[in-house]
Amino acid sequence: MNHIQIPTYISRFNKIIILLLNLNERQIKILEYLVENNSISRVEYARMFRVSLRTANCGISELEKLNLINREGVGRAIRYTLK
Repeated sequence: MNHIQIPTYISRFNKIIILLLNLNERQIKILEYLVENNSISRVEYARMFRVSLRTANCGISELEKLNLINREGVGRAIRYTLK
């Protein structure tokens, strides 16, 4: 069973979606961050979670594949936003 701590302010419907999509804690936190801050870069993700840029890229790519975030910009200026 999935033992991810889902914040209590997330609706019951959204908790079910999170569990069905099998999101990990980092992915949940990034989605929460995007609700508050509108966008994030790969470097910001890496700093936030103290992970390598490669790991940040993998985490972001998974959210893109799930069609939860958009990529905007090119090169170093790429930012990610909620769909």
